[in-house]
Amino acid sequence: MSSACHIFCAKCLEPVELTIDATWLATVACPSCGESDAFSAAADEASAEFADRLACEAGRGEARGPETSRSRRYRFVFAFSPR
Repeated sequence: MSSACHIFCAKCLEPVELTIDATWLATVACPSCGESDAFSAAADEASAEFADRLACEAGRGEARGPETSRSRRYRFVFAFSPR
């Protein structure tokens, strides 16, 4: 089974909106709080949070999602949904 990956605001747990300007710079922004950054930076940060979450699961044997307090130090997180 495959899954889709989406970037969410870690603070609001809202999916971010993607905009691309005339120079092809992709930017993401939370529609609730306005947190924003370049798409590449947001994806890198979400990847770091996901790796941290996997390490926590492997070390403790507990499931952790982006809604946990540990994720709050990140501005952007990944959420996965089945396709």
